[in-house]
Amino acid sequence: MISSVGRMDGQLSATILHVSDTQFGRYHRFDPSDSLAGYLIRDVEKLLRDDVPPIDLVIVSGDIAERGKRPEYDQARTFIDQVGRALGLGHDRVVVVPGNHDVSWNLCQAAFAEWEDEHEDTIPPPPYAHKWKHYQDFATTLHGPALLRRNSHTGCTASTICVSSWRR
Repeated sequence: MISSVGRMDGQLSATILHVSDTQFGRYHRFDPSDSLAGYLIRDVEKLLRDDVPPIDLVIVSGDIAERGKRPEYDQARTFIDQVGRALGLGHDRVVVVPGNHDVSWNLCQAAFAEWEDEHEDTIPPPPYAHKWKHYQDFATTLHGPALLRRNSHTGCTASTICVSSWRR
């Protein structure tokens, strides 16, 4: 989806490309020879020829990965790099927002298993930030470690990292 926002007098405007639910992973619908980035770039280039203003910001949201695994974020990073290069945008013009598929179930289960092995109580106390590790690493490669600061109230490493209610 492409949206242009701004004042009617044209003083301030931004054109936003919003890509949602890419779900990179084993069952991703596209492969390198027929990539999602390739399709998206061709479609956006056509729209730009049809008088859509240049893209100012890309938002990649919700379910970037299929199962929150590191290789899935490698695919997402390649996608973002290709789209950014084609649009002439750096990582500073890309916003990533996780969804419930961006939780690593394996990391979450491992943390719960480790807790259960060392404690009588079978449920570890919150926060459950470990389930976001691969997403965190991905976001850090895009924006650097300053993006991810620990929130003393929630214990999470960024406010957006706490969006999913899925716990285990």
